[in-house]
Formats: sequence, structure tokens, C-alpha cells
Amino acid sequence: MRILILLICFYSFNSQAGFLSQVGQDIASPFNTEAKYYLLSGVALTMVLSFDGVEDNLGHNVEDDVVEDKPLGSFSVWGDLAGQMLPNALYLSTLYGLYVFTDNLEYRKKSILMLKATAYTGLMTTIIKAVVREPRPNSNNRDSFPSGHTASAFAFAAVVGTQHEWYWGVAAYTMAGFVAISRINDNAHRLHDVAGGATVGLAYGLGLSYLNVKKSSELQKVYLSPSEEGVLLGYRTVF
Repeated sequence: MRILILLICFYSFNSQAGFLSQVGQDIASPFNTEAKYYLLSGVALTMVLSFDGVEDNLGHNVEDDVVEDKPLGSFSVWGDLAGQMLPNALYLSTLYGLYVFTDNLEYRKKSILMLKATAYTGLMTTIIKAVVREPRPNSNNRDSFPSGHTASAFAFAAVVGTQHEWYWGVAAYTMAGFVAISRINDNAHRLHDVAGGATVGLAYGLGLSYLNVKKSSELQKVYLSPSEEGVLLGYRTVF
């Protein structure tokens, strides 16, 4: 929530477009960009895993085996830490610091993208938790669905995967998968919880990344051209 407040303040002082319009576009990005295909696939998978028959046969078997065997052992603590937005915060602070020292706008754009992906993912996860109120497998806390740790990790992976070389993306998605498994390993979430969290994180990480690409291509259509009377501002489009 603190990140969300920071995001709102940042928009208020730095957004060139209308504040509400910008927020509306960001919130709708999982539905209005190519990310909608990942969103629909993730929702379908989550629904299948949450069905009673599948949950009883596949879900409980997988969860019980992982909880009993604890394949991650004490290393699961790193999954817990990685799902608490620490990689996200490290990424955005590092790249924004590089922007401050180099004036390279690409660093600034990527840091803001990570900030937005993390904030909107956290906001949407919190809303869904409050609406669904599913109890956790290891406690009476009614905030199990979706997994916030997994959502945060997959938002991070989606941004890294779209903004950097493929090997950084592989590393980021591997970390996100590790976080998801650690939540089951610690009996903090069920299989459909982590599937739902991954869906929310991917939807906003990819949606906002695709939205940025779309905006950049729109800006490239605007051009300046010298004329007899000075400078001509033009806009290129195709009908």
C-alpha cells in the first residue's frame, strides 16, 4: 500500500497526461493489450485447479506431497523474502539511481514500469483477497487467494523478461517459480492460490509493458520538420 501511495504521488507531479486517465489505462492494461491472452489462460487454469474434483485429486496430492517432503527445506525462507517485493524495490531503486547519474531516460522508464507493475499487482491482489476471503491451509487467516508473494514475483519477472535480454528473463521467471513453490512448501497457500497470484502478476507486468510499447510507438508518429515559415509539427498515421 505504501508503494501505491508513492505511485499516486509520482503521477500527480510527473504525469503529462491526465492523472485519472493515466491510472485508468494502467488498470485496464491486462484487458486492453496482448496481456489479455495470458490473463484469460491464467484465469482458466486457476478455475480448473479450484474445482472440487481437481482440487481433491490433483491439488491435494501435489500440496500434501510438497508440504510433507518439503523439497526446498530451509531454502524456502529465500522464497518468502523474494516474494515480499524486495527484488522489485531493488530493481526500481537501482535503475532510477542509474538514471539520476547518467540522465538515460531508458533507466527511468524501466524503473517507473517496475513501480507501476508492483503497485497495481499489489492493489489488485489486496482487493481480490478482501472479496474472496479464502482461509489459508495453515491458519484461519482469510487471505489465502491469491498468493501475494507469487503475484509480486511474477510481476517482477514479467517486467524483467520484457525489458531485458532473454537470460535475465529466464533468471527472473525461475526466481518467481521458486517463490510459488516455496509458498506451498511452507503450507501457506494451495495450488490454485499460487496460480491465481501468478496470473495477476503476469497480467500487470506484461500489460503495462505492452502499454508502454504502444505509447512509445504513438510518440514516434509525431515528428518535426523544417518549413519556410519555421518548424512544422506533424503526425504520421496509416488508414
